[in-house]
Order: sequence, then C-alpha cells, then structure tokens
Amino acid sequence: MALNITINKTVVAASYPAGSTVATAVASGGTTPYTYSIATGGDYFNIDSSTGVVTTKALMDASSIRSFSVTGTDSNSTPESITSGVVYPNIQAAIQNKFSESNMIYKITKDINLGNGILTIPDNCTLDFQGGSFNNGTIVGNNTKIEAGLTKIFNNITINGTWNNDNSYLEWFNLVNSKYPINEALKLSNNLRLLKNTYSVTTISIPESVCIQGESTTESIINIDSTIDIDNNNIILKTFSINPSNTFVGDSLIKVHSSYYCVFEKLNMGSTKVDAAIIFDGTDSSYYHVVTNCNISSFNVGIKFMGHANANSVLYNNFYLVKINIVIDSCNGLRIIGNTFQDFKVKGVDILYSTGSRPVGNSISSNYFEGDKTVATCDIDFNNTAEAVDNMIIGNHHTYMASDKPHILNMVGPNTIIDSTRSTIRNKSYIAGIPTLEIIEKQYINALGADYLISSISPIKIDDENIEWWACVQKAGVRSLEKIFTFDDSKDWVQLDKGLIVPFITQYNGQGITLGYDANLSDRKLTFDNQRHLLKYGYDNKWNYVSTLLSGTTADRPSAALNMPVGLQYFDTTLVKPIYWTGTSWVDSTGTAV
Repeated sequence: MALNITINKTVVAASYPAGSTVATAVASGGTTPYTYSIATGGDYFNIDSSTGVVTTKALMDASSIRSFSVTGTDSNSTPESITSGVVYPNIQAAIQNKFSESNMIYKITKDINLGNGILTIPDNCTLDFQGGSFNNGTIVGNNTKIEAGLTKIFNNITINGTWNNDNSYLEWFNLVNSKYPINEALKLSNNLRLLKNTYSVTTISIPESVCIQGESTTESIINIDSTIDIDNNNIILKTFSINPSNTFVGDSLIKVHSSYYCVFEKLNMGSTKVDAAIIFDGTDSSYYHVVTNCNISSFNVGIKFMGHANANSVLYNNFYLVKINIVIDSCNGLRIIGNTFQDFKVKGVDILYSTGSRPVGNSISSNYFEGDKTVATCDIDFNNTAEAVDNMIIGNHHTYMASDKPHILNMVGPNTIIDSTRSTIRNKSYIAGIPTLEIIEKQYINALGADYLISSISPIKIDDENIEWWACVQKAGVRSLEKIFTFDDSKDWVQLDKGLIVPFITQYNGQGITLGYDANLSDRKLTFDNQRHLLKYGYDNKWNYVSTLLSGTTADRPSAALNMPVGLQYFDTTLVKPIYWTGTSWVDSTGTAV
C-alpha cells in the first residue's frame, strides 16, 4: 500500500496560545514506525517527531494566521517519505462577528478577505451577493442559501457544512492553478449545472445523491486530469462531454466502485488516450446502474463490467470505432438493449469469466452490430466460457455476416439464441427454401442500390427444372435488366445471383434454433431435417425426432425419397388404420405390407 499522510485539525477557535495543539499528522501505508517533521512553516509551528502533534510557537489569531505542511517518513530499509498539502489552523475569520444572527439575509456588497480563516454562517441564513465576494479561507454553511447570478463570488474558498440551494455553478468560483474547483461547487447543492462552456478540472469527488447536468452534450465540456471515481449512490451525470486532458492519469474516464443506482445519460465520451470510457468495478458489488443515450467512440473498451457489477443496464447508446464495445467479465443480470455498435475493430460484446459472479442471465437484445469487415472477429464472443449459461441473445440486427465472419463465436454453454437477423447474402450465395416475392420486391431496391423497380420481379422458365427471376430497375438514371436468383427444382436451396438482403434465423455453435438446413449435432439443439422434413433435437449425443402424427390418403403417403426415419407412423385414411415405415416399405401393426 502506498504511503499516505492525513492532517487532522482541531476544532475552530478564535485564537491559539503558544504551545496549543492545532493538528495531528497521521501517516499510513508504509512501514511503521513513522517519523514526522515540519516541511514548511517551521518558524511558527513545532511537531512531535513520533506522534505527529503540531503546536504553535506563539499566539496565533485571525490577524496572524500562518500555514504549515508536514513530511512523514517510514522505517523501510529504503525509507519512503510523503509531504502533506499546505494547511491552515482552524481559526475564526476576523469578520465572524458580522455573521452572528440566524435566519438572516446577509447582503454581500464588497469583497471580503477571510485571511485564511474560517467563517461559520449561522443557521438558516441567505447569502445575497450584490457585487461582493469572499476570498481566501473556508466558509461553513448551516442550511445556507445563496442568491447570486453567474458571477465570481468565491476566490480561493473551501466550502464545508450544509447548504440549501437548488443549483450550483462553476462560474461562481475563480480558477485555481487554471482549474475549476469543481469539488467545492459540488458541496453547495445536489445539482451542479454546466453551461455551454469548457471546464478544466483536476479530479472530481462526487457526494451521494448529486446530479451534474450540462446544457449541451457537445458544448458543455469537462476536461479532466484523472479518472472520475464514483463510490457513492444515486449519482447522475447527464448531457455533457468528458474529455481527458493531455496529462490524464487513469484507465478509464469513469470508474464506478461499490455503489448503487447511478445514471449516465447523454454523455459524449471519445478518446484514444484512455483504455475505457466506463468501468463498473464490482469487487465489492456495484448494482442497478444505467448507461443510456451516450456517444462512446475510439476507446479500446467502451464499457466494462467486472466482478459483481450485476443487474446493470446499457440502453440505446451509440458506439463508434471502439475495439471492444462491451466487456462482461463475471457479471450477471445485465441488460444490453437497443445499442448501435458501429465499425468496431475487434468484437461487439466480449463475455468472460475470471472472478466474481458467473456470466449468467444476461440479456443482449435489439442491438445493431456492424463491425469493421477487415479486422473485427465477431459480434459476440463467449470465449468458450463454460460458466456463461442461461444468457439471452434475442432479436439483434447485424450486417457483419457480409464479411463471412460469425455473429456469435465460441459458445459452449446452454444459452437462448433467437436472433432474427437481416444479413447481407453475397453473390452466388445459397439459402434453403424459396424467399417470397413480397420480401424480395421490398428489399431488392436497397440491395442493388437502385432508385426503384421499373417492373415487378418475374419468373422466366429456362427448362423443366430451372426457373430464373429477372427485374428491370432504375439505377443512377440508367435502366438495366437484372437477374435476381435461379431456382433449380432438383436442389433444396435457391442460388442468389445478386447481393440480396433476406431475413432468416441463423444457428450458431451452441444451443438455439436452426431453420432451413441441417445443424451439426450437439445436445439441446433443435433443427429442421431437410431430407426427412422433420424437426429433430440433439440429446445424449444423438438426434431424436420430434413426435409427428401424419395422416392422409394412400396416394398422399410420404415418399421414400424423403429418407424417413424407421418407425414413422402415418394414419392412412383410405385404409382407416395406422401404418408404419420400415425403412423400405409401409406395414400395418401385424407387419403386413400395405
């Protein structure tokens, strides 16, 4: 653990006589025991090198306040040291006697220098700023209200206590080392409002139940030097941009730790300097958060869930040029719904298991996947994670199959896959069954990039087995006759002669439904047997046919060419009795051929 030092100041006093204790320095994180020394302010303060107690050398009051800092050194074989920031003793500001009555409105008409002292506002008062301001010190509120425009009212001021304001503004504060003191502004209300402005800040520490809201996703901008660490509940970040500064330190713009019910809405985040936009670190549980309507671009990872970051939602966001849009590492109950994953460079969603909860019960639905066709590997990767079970992949739309890459990859556990996609079928592709003319006419225009159809799609007989479909289209002002597909009566599929968008259901490696072709054998897989024209399912490493009751006349019996399973039952309405297929002929219950 890194060496750290804290300065614990004593209570506020009007003055401190010589030898009075004003603070105690406490080091931690290194090798004990620690040694303490005065780093600055040695002319005015003493320190006990063993206990860290800081005392005054002479009387100190509002007229003679001085600052100090402390260095702590551990007992490591190679000693480490750390020095605190500059600290002022808790001494009342000289003007305190002017603020002595509760339930008052104090009009601030001139600039007031607190001389690095502390001004405590009595209970239930209002500070009405009419051209004045407070400078250099600390103000302690007690259910205090502020009446002010968007002018500077605090210069080098630390805010403490309780405040009763509907909104607060960074425009109330002077810059400190070219940065806005955002953490002081966050103490003044539960709603920090960002105007159409660019705000450079160092760090952000957000109290519980606070909302930071901008006027514009693109024009309200925060440039930050380090990760926004969130450890409190009920925090809302809404309608502004977050950019890393040139000196940014951290692995993500936002990191959510042990907290609940946070909302991230209409944020604009884009960077190649930072690894991730948002990390939900569920080491100590991080539940019930929502990321919605955000724009996330150019990161290595868009959003990462890890550990016990469960029951969170990612809804209707736009991801662009991100390597991996969402990482689900050992989390459950996530809802990934209605997002656009465009031009991703590696994967749309990556599902892993390392430590924490198992990746189960997650829902990935109604998303649009369009990966970079030259470098991306798949839309959703289960990484052969056996712990990833009972997840639902439903109703996603993907165009990525145009590059002959899988929609879902490396799924080995039982999960529900019902993805009715519209995928681009390339030239000379084959699809089982016959697409309806209604589907083709509605979608063929877009597939060809044509303006409109001049004629309906029409069949032309080539011979007894082959029929071609042609249409006249208008494209870029020129009419052309286009052959769409060829139907060969001897085949179970249709040859598509032009790029054509056709809706169909696709089966992936794992569990799910396959329509239109024979799937590879595996347990819990349901498919349609094209040869036998029957549904079958995988169980105990073998195919089992779904029980089917067939009936009809003798003339309508299924043909032997269908390669029917032995034992198939057919109720012959001509004979008025059930008959059975032996593999070569039909027999009745006595074994007599019929």
